[in-house]
Amino acid sequence: MHIQKYTRGQVVGILSHDCRACDRHKNENIDVSRSHLNYDLCQTQGTPLQRYNERLAEVKCLNRANVNTMVSCVFTMPSSFTGEAENLFSAVYDFLSDRYCQDERNVITATVHNDEVTPHMHFCFIPVVDGRVNAKALVNRADLQTLHQDLQRHLHGLGFAVDVLNGATAEGNKTVKQLKIDSLNKEIEATQSRLDNTKTALSAVETAYKAEKAYTDACREASESTKVVPSYATVHRGILGRPDTITMPLEQYKNTVVTANQMDAVQRAQQRLDNGIQRTLHFAEAQEATTKRLQAENATLRRENASLKASLVETWQKVNKVLDRLGERFRTLFNHEWERADKANEHQKSDNDFSI
Repeated sequence: MHIQKYTRGQVVGILSHDCRACDRHKNENIDVSRSHLNYDLCQTQGTPLQRYNERLAEVKCLNRANVNTMVSCVFTMPSSFTGEAENLFSAVYDFLSDRYCQDERNVITATVHNDEVTPHMHFCFIPVVDGRVNAKALVNRADLQTLHQDLQRHLHGLGFAVDVLNGATAEGNKTVKQLKIDSLNKEIEATQSRLDNTKTALSAVETAYKAEKAYTDACREASESTKVVPSYATVHRGILGRPDTITMPLEQYKNTVVTANQMDAVQRAQQRLDNGIQRTLHFAEAQEATTKRLQAENATLRRENASLKASLVETWQKVNKVLDRLGERFRTLFNHEWERADKANEHQKSDNDFSI
């Protein structure tokens, strides 16, 4: 499941996408011939945009462009689920509604999309706490840490044999950067495995190639040796005394002469082996380059994290030194202004760091 917060300026586009109100879609996975199979579990009258505008007018909300006025939870039906999809989505709808919407009017839409690769539901709501829009208070780190575990228990309690926990959610949610590092590590492992398999296959091809090449060389030497008349052959000379014909026993001929057709077949086989080896080598080189690129990107992310942490510590140490020089009065004033700025940022920060 993925949770995202949106400001007023973003809501129209999101709801337009959810309701398939656009004639053109950026998402190439949408099959418009199946869009009629989509449905909305929210039964409140009006369109989602009308519900949003009407409910927003009823609650208190700061008149700032950066205030997050809507939250979207996207629940994708697990591939392992084999039951009735509509029943599963209804159960998830009830869970999210009870968790985030004290008033059902806060639910804007719960559109189920059946026109994409995997069925999923967009549960959108206005985050209202005590009559005021406050996304930070409702959807935060503490909430996200238990979301999937609570949903898992809810579904199992209803008898749904489905697992919603995965590597990113079983131990709480991870930041996007952490998820990206984990994803890169998995991709590196997969690429390294393919590279190892390629090298193993290449080793077998090289062995076959060497055997074929040795056979070809032996055939060529045997063919060359036929230019020298062996002792068991009889040379017949013509009128001028020049060699005209050579005769030898049939069995000796079969053992020492490789026909032109045999040589041609061997050479074609060798050429196919050469081409196959070249293709395998190119593939191995590409896999190795991909592995190095992924490792470099992973290392860059780790360096960035370490650099940001070091920079933050250094900045905070400088601030403390300056405050020590200015005295207690300025330190108190600084702390007061810091708290004011922190409270203002609570309405702006949207937890976009978290993909769940």
